[in-house]
Amino acid sequence: MTSSLAKIVAIESSRSGVTGGSVFSITTLFSSLSDYDKSLILYESKLQSNIPTCILPFSKINLMLERTIGYFPVKIRSLIKLIFMEIPRSIRLIKIIKRLNPSIIHLNDGISTNIDGIIAGLYLNKTIILHERKIRSISTLDRIFSRVVDELICISKVVYKNTLQQQYRTKNAKIIYNPIQIDVSEVETNPFPQSTEKMLNIVMPGNIIRWKGHQQVIKNLSALSIPFHCYFLGGIPRASKDYYQKLLLEVNKSNLNNKTTFTGYIEDIRPWLKYCDVMLHASVEPEPFGRVIVEGMQSGCIVVTTNYGASPEIISDGVDGFMIDPKDGIQMNDLLTKIHNSDGLKKNIGENAKITGQKYLPANSVKKIEKIYFKYV
Repeated sequence: MTSSLAKIVAIESSRSGVTGGSVFSITTLFSSLSDYDKSLILYESKLQSNIPTCILPFSKINLMLERTIGYFPVKIRSLIKLIFMEIPRSIRLIKIIKRLNPSIIHLNDGISTNIDGIIAGLYLNKTIILHERKIRSISTLDRIFSRVVDELICISKVVYKNTLQQQYRTKNAKIIYNPIQIDVSEVETNPFPQSTEKMLNIVMPGNIIRWKGHQQVIKNLSALSIPFHCYFLGGIPRASKDYYQKLLLEVNKSNLNNKTTFTGYIEDIRPWLKYCDVMLHASVEPEPFGRVIVEGMQSGCIVVTTNYGASPEIISDGVDGFMIDPKDGIQMNDLLTKIHNSDGLKKNIGENAKITGQKYLPANSVKKIEKIYFKYV
């Protein structure tokens, strides 16, 4: 029997200025674990939760190097980061982890952004579990550090395939999808304005990041002839300020000022998912998983997503959602027009989507992750 005193510390190293899927995933996981003493270490303040949390902000040297690392030759960047960023930060981590005294360190962001956590865990002789959440190229140094990781969790088959291609050295690797649960049954407030004509209300949840495909969607929508309004639901990371301004110019150029809205960060997207006509997910680069795809399916949305990355692992095209090439504007607009003109499509696709979405409920993935934890406590 797992002891209720077994301690786990998760380290979430993202520093974008907004709350993303990795934070939601680890808090959902921890909220579903009942037999463990759980703590979080964050590098900046994120969403509020009931999980004990420690904030470890970057030092001034870290911030300076983060801004200037791109000026150094590629071959020595990893070494400079290790000496002047990762090791000093790991020393600070060691002090916190010593105080918390966990059995397991759960690194929540993948190899390249969690080297400091690996060093701290190695020094303290702790079990290290690495949650790989991205499709990425890794350095030789990353590859070396992956050897000391005890368990590697990949959030999709496409991420697992990437770890093989990049030659991660971790022996124990498993595919475990993110735990997701969203319930719109008690939502009553419709966020969309009333319209005298039949309007296609499109939502595109996700922080304003270049590879999420907002610019391509705006270009596509400029040729859509049916009545519609597209709502971009998401915060603007610090690194995306210029991109956001570019999107506003693109909206103006495309004469879509009255047909698009940037809402900013939405704390509760359930009303938007329940009452929208289409949930659009249009990443122009392969998506490692696509948490919002599943949230849309669990909400009964018609989900339109990309036909690459992890989307084909989740969606059965034409059955419980639709897949498109977001760079093909004609294909996207033809599908949106079809949805607009078909009153029964949302019911059929939406009901199938709800059934598929149940596969990603927390109980399914938590059970698998608990089996990993149990080996080391």
